[in-house]
Amino acid sequence: MKTERTLELLEEFEKNGIPSSAKDKRFDMVLEYQDCVMQSTEKAVAKFESGLSTEQRKLFFWANASTLAIDSFLGILKETYIFRKAQEVVDREIANEDERYSALFAEQLEKEAELQTKVETFEACKKPIHKRIAHLVKMVTHYKWNAELATATADRLRADNRKLKDWAIQNNHKANKFDDLKTLLA
Repeated sequence: MKTERTLELLEEFEKNGIPSSAKDKRFDMVLEYQDCVMQSTEKAVAKFESGLSTEQRKLFFWANASTLAIDSFLGILKETYIFRKAQEVVDREIANEDERYSALFAEQLEKEAELQTKVETFEACKKPIHKRIAHLVKMVTHYKWNAELATATADRLRADNRKLKDWAIQNNHKANKFDDLKTLLA
């Protein structure tokens, strides 16, 4: 794109306005401006427009709207201003989404850390509980053994008691017979 000449033509349009009649002596500048813009690629026009100041951009769009066909003007507008504004919106939305996802990620990391802490606490508590359960199992086994021993001892003592009772009854019976015999002999 003929950037220097295009800038000169834009300055001329700013000073003296854009001629709208073919009879005007300066109308050749309009045709030259159209040639400068329309013989360039859209990318070259967009690059040219991005290098302009805010005031020069306004002038550039005014000159395009006044001198180019509506389709050409809208094509340049789309490739420059609208594309830039759409890119700003997209960048802003991406930044918002990045912020939102970063916050969600941080929240998720915090939840995972909290869960990990709970798991570690549970694991730390689990060992003493298992030791206590093992100790209780040993105690229960010991008490069962003692209960079985006590039951066996009680059974043996009952059997001995029965034997002693039978012996006492027999001896009592023998003593009664002896007393009866003694009474008879006396």
